[in-house]
Amino acid sequence: MADCPPHPDSGACLRLCDDIDHVERANPARSRRIHRGTIVAVKQAARTTRDFRDRTLLHLRHRPEERGVSRAYLHLFKQM
Repeated sequence: MADCPPHPDSGACLRLCDDIDHVERANPARSRRIHRGTIVAVKQAARTTRDFRDRTLLHLRHRPEERGVSRAYLHLFKQM
């Protein structure tokens, strides 16, 4: 992935990016990292669930897919 979708401040709820510097500059109050190269806007996170393998899945508002949350970033979603 060479290009990154719009920043979460622009209304996008999901952002995939290979550029780690780009990821680190994202506003931490408005976005959370859920995996190596995936950031989601906090206000677009609807809920978390667990699957049969005990992995945590993040459900986003207005999007049908579920995204897996890495164990390294799981502590950011314990409140949900």
